Amino acid sequence: MSENVASAKQFSSQALTQIWRLASSPQVQAGLLLALAALALVSTVIPQVPDQLIGDQIATARWLASHVPTQEVIGRIVTALGLSHILGGTVWRLLCGLLFISLTVQLADLLPARWRLWREGPPEEEGVMHTETLDLPLEEALRVLQRWLHGHTERIEEAKEVVLTRQHGRVSLWAWPLVLFGGALLLAGLWISVQASWHETNVFLPPGRTIRIGHVPALAMELAVTSPLQLKLNTSQGEKLLPLAKHRPARWDGVRFHLIDQPPALVIQAHTSDGRALQLQPLDGDPQAEITLAFREAQTEKGFAVPKAGTVFRLVSFNHLPDDPSSGPALLVQAFEADQSDPIYSDFLTSDAEVDIGGVRYTFRLSRAARLTVVQDPGYPIALAGSLFMCLGCLLMLLRPYKAWRARLRATRAGTQVTWRMFGLEGISPHLMMLQALREKPTWRDLTRVKASMALSVFMMVALTLSLWWNQRNTGWYWAREPEWIILLTLTLVALAGLAWRRSTLMETRAYERGE
Repeated sequence: MSENVASAKQFSSQALTQIWRLASSPQVQAGLLLALAALALVSTVIPQVPDQLIGDQIATARWLASHVPTQEVIGRIVTALGLSHILGGTVWRLLCGLLFISLTVQLADLLPARWRLWREGPPEEEGVMHTETLDLPLEEALRVLQRWLHGHTERIEEAKEVVLTRQHGRVSLWAWPLVLFGGALLLAGLWISVQASWHETNVFLPPGRTIRIGHVPALAMELAVTSPLQLKLNTSQGEKLLPLAKHRPARWDGVRFHLIDQPPALVIQAHTSDGRALQLQPLDGDPQAEITLAFREAQTEKGFAVPKAGTVFRLVSFNHLPDDPSSGPALLVQAFEADQSDPIYSDFLTSDAEVDIGGVRYTFRLSRAARLTVVQDPGYPIALAGSLFMCLGCLLMLLRPYKAWRARLRATRAGTQVTWRMFGLEGISPHLMMLQALREKPTWRDLTRVKASMALSVFMMVALTLSLWWNQRNTGWYWAREPEWIILLTLTLVALAGLAWRRSTLMETRAYERGE
């Protein structure tokens, strides 16, 4: 019985060890990254359900019926597999979860090995070995090798032998751990964003109106000043004024207010010749002495009436004057007498104006509304920090890769026998190190083969990080849906997959790193 228990424990221990090694395998990471890249690329081909419809089954069903040919075989497959919302679907989340596990497991394996390298240097038996004989006495050979190794070398005297060692780029021992940690942090930030963030788009804020946000009922906001734009927040703690500009969001208690654009608005008053104010009747409100009409989009049409003057107004917004594309927003103002189809006044307004129509003086004052995106996303700082860590790790591997040389010299009758041991980590090729150790100048092809994949990974990671920052600053949501951004994400995933696959061929992924 005891033998069976011991055998079962040994089997389970071996199984767990194999699962652990599989999870930390660079090949598995490369496969997961390529699978994510393939899904991202497919999402640019198949129509994707808008984010604002997710969770509304009726609206989603209507959207799918109008955009996906459900009667065809392909449409049925797309709907059944959930490919109409890939970047937020089950398969995408499952792959991201598996990648997070793989990154954290490999990081747990890697940190003790890197700490050992930091303290002790590479072990004697690791690295590329090469033996040659120099036709020089031992002391002269030592001086020559020290010049070849460029810089500080450590000299160790042993029985009948002298050992020269040199390490280059020790800080890059932490380069790949930074990439792993940053990747795990980026995935954690994405998960937090999905679970805890909210955003409201196209929040239209006309001058003089107070708007409340559904996610924060206690918060009321209005435009305090339109030039320069200031946002006035009415909260339980009192009032607060926040400056707001394009690409410079306002922040309050974890909530960000992003200005998307400033559509035109028109403030209107009417007075008789003796100075009495007339009531203006908007289409959707009570009569007032002063009304503000805001235009959400170009070609938007508004109207109001002046009952005591028997006049009806029609206003249409344009991006510019018909004969001057360089002009700013323009408003077509037309006035009609009651029951008449021909206007008694028609003109474009591009600035404040006063107009006399039928003995009534109308004052038109151009103003600006604001269209906002309101966001609360606790996962964004974590995701951006993870992306920055990945950039830093890739840059270290590219610019200052870790490599170590150990030359063991022994005096012989033929001269001095030199036994080289060369040890390199990510981003450095043993072949290139061999060329450097043999004092041969590497060819352009050798250098390109070593650096090209690393440089591509660095470039793509920097581009992705900048795009995350810019998307968040510009639109309020760093995870974009535009095809151009999805293609950038796909290329970055492919570059990182190539980096992980290349790393699987390097020596440190063998017995030394596994602690054997």
